[in-house]
Amino acid sequence: KPTGGTAIDDALTTALKSRQEKDRPFIVVFLTDGAPTIGTTNEDELVKRATKHADDVRIFCFGIGNDVNTHLLDRIADGTRAVSNYVLPDEDIEVKVSSFYNKVKEPVMTDLHVAFGGGVRATQLYPAKLPDLFKGDTLLLFGRYKGDGASSVKITGNVEGKEREFTEDVKFSDEDTKHAFIPRLWATRRVGWLLDQIRMHGESKELKDEVVELARKHGIVTPYTAYLIIEDESRRNVPELSRTFRELEGDRVAVDAAKGFYDSTLAEAATPAQRQGEKAVGNATEYNRLKLGANEQQIAAAPATATVNGAGASRYGGAFDAMSKSAATMPGADVTGYRAQRNYGQQARVVNGKAFYQNGNTWTDADAQKQTTKRQRVRFNSDEYFQLARANAANAQWLSLGNEVDVVIGDTLYEIRDN
Repeated sequence: KPTGGTAIDDALTTALKSRQEKDRPFIVVFLTDGAPTIGTTNEDELVKRATKHADDVRIFCFGIGNDVNTHLLDRIADGTRAVSNYVLPDEDIEVKVSSFYNKVKEPVMTDLHVAFGGGVRATQLYPAKLPDLFKGDTLLLFGRYKGDGASSVKITGNVEGKEREFTEDVKFSDEDTKHAFIPRLWATRRVGWLLDQIRMHGESKELKDEVVELARKHGIVTPYTAYLIIEDESRRNVPELSRTFRELEGDRVAVDAAKGFYDSTLAEAATPAQRQGEKAVGNATEYNRLKLGANEQQIAAAPATATVNGAGASRYGGAFDAMSKSAATMPGADVTGYRAQRNYGQQARVVNGKAFYQNGNTWTDADAQKQTTKRQRVRFNSDEYFQLARANAANAQWLSLGNEVDVVIGDTLYEIRDN
């Protein structure tokens, strides 16, 4: 009966008891618009009870509205190799749930595991827990490896209740620069996972430092990473002309908004009461998108859900746009014209494996902050400029960014200028 209470433990217990067949996947779709108020309400106990059969049960969670405990839903979904989704107040629940059902109605392979042969050792794999495969699915697994040469990849899983094994011979290269885009795809997932660890368990120096290093090196720009990079460079007294987000750093309204995004993450880890509400749902949605490596163009094109006071946003491209446009209308804000229309998330480009950041007319290599033995000024369109561009294909791609580029090549920082 709809008496106003939320009996999450009773609902999940009843659903799990309904299982009869053991030779097929058992999927629970859990929809809730609130936090637990009846029966067991302790988050840790609820997670423990819901995931005790995690080997052969998947609990897909849908949080409806902003009054849900995002930590609880994410932990239950992650603990059962499922995923959590959030239906915002202005979204159609029927569209989201029917889309989900169309995906999972035809399971193909469950309980997947991957192993590498030879002398290859793979680490930091994402997704960390391989999800089940459904008809039409493509599973992309990103990670780092040590070792090279002839090896094999073995995938095992259950197909119609029987264990199947698939092995493919592969060769791991000791050095491969032909696919420079792959490290960034891995780094995006890694950053999402690190930020989610901060959201769930609180920050540490190691987590923050790795987020900053990966985000700056690979051009992963979100309100969360931008704020941490600004904070890190200020702490290290990085010279102003070498800083990553000089324009954003001068936009105090936008910086305060970015700080609000990150502070809401810390509040979630510290205070259970902060795990509900618009900010919490925005954080959960955004981190899930990063962990899954959502298409960045789709994210940037989507409407923003951010507000200038730091409310959670599910789309980081739009979030920067909202912050800069809001900044232009704030009383006393010195943000007009160019900045008012600027999406700070678009001021980063990755070219042939290098991340560049735009400030004014200058594109600066992320490696420019590292110690280099030499600095060399080269005039744009000079003989020396074309000689540098012809030295190899990578140089030409980097220099193609414009007539003002700071790029590290070898042990030299080349400063390309008109004069």
